[in-house]
Amino acid sequence: MRLSPIFLFRKVETGKDELLNPITSLEKFGESVGRFSNWSAEEIALDTRGVTKTTRKILTRLSKVDCDAADVVELEGDRYEKTELTKNYGRWRLMIVTKYRK
Repeated sequence: MRLSPIFLFRKVETGKDELLNPITSLEKFGESVGRFSNWSAEEIALDTRGVTKTTRKILTRLSKVDCDAADVVELEGDRYEKTELTKNYGRWRLMIVTKYRK
């Protein structure tokens, strides 16, 4: 199994605009290793949100606390927004992520 570096980011409010909407930036706060996981035929059939090219699964050794705190993860040069932390397999975590759009 080939593992790649994974980087964690959280959204930090840096100010407000003229309409008092929050302005946020990404702050890197952790790193570990991880890899993409494949969707099974059963998962594709059962998933109501529709599996697309932008929805991926990431398997990582990060702690549950770090996974919960992350808003955005970077793996293999692309950034993904964390949708949910689905499973906790002892020392492994499985996250569902979607392609990050600024």
